[in-house]
Amino acid sequence: MALAAPLLPRPPAGRAVLGVALGAYVASGVSQPLLMSELRRAGLGDPRCQLYMVPYYAGMACTGLLHVFSKSKVATASFSLPQLATCAGVALFGICAQSLNWTGNMLAGSSIFAVVYASVTIWSAVLSRLLL
Repeated sequence: MALAAPLLPRPPAGRAVLGVALGAYVASGVSQPLLMSELRRAGLGDPRCQLYMVPYYAGMACTGLLHVFSKSKVATASFSLPQLATCAGVALFGICAQSLNWTGNMLAGSSIFAVVYASVTIWSAVLSRLLL
């Protein structure tokens, strides 16, 4: 029976990179509603176009490349077709949800959006317990 390798503490440089990444994530989440309002004011935020979502989806798609650059020697498990179909369904649901989410931001404005968006985490937790 093979034992899993123990988790080693993260080196200080890794913690710094993680801290910068977390800071950028929080800053982008805080500033995005305001930036969306400015885009709309400048005429660049047409809800029918959704061009403003391209960087968001590109960033999420890059997380799929993490296993390619991982230094772990553990082989990735192969997935069955039903598992892949389930993952694809969840991903498509997420794409639709985020598109509707940011379209709502463009149509309602950043102040109303911030109040509504604050409850997203709670609803996500409740619905994940009910559906998953």
